[in-house]
Amino acid sequence: MPITFNGIIFPIAYLAMLPLKYYFIVFLVSGALMISSFRIKKII
Repeated sequence: MPITFNGIIFPIAYLAMLPLKYYFIVFLVSGALMISSFRIKKII
């Protein structure tokens, strides 16, 4: 997953008014996706 995808994940979590205690899970998922070999095709 591109690091720039975090620019989408964290604003969505913020705008969804996710409680602060769940941000730890968002960080873990984001980190796991960044180091995995999972590929996402470019949209543009």
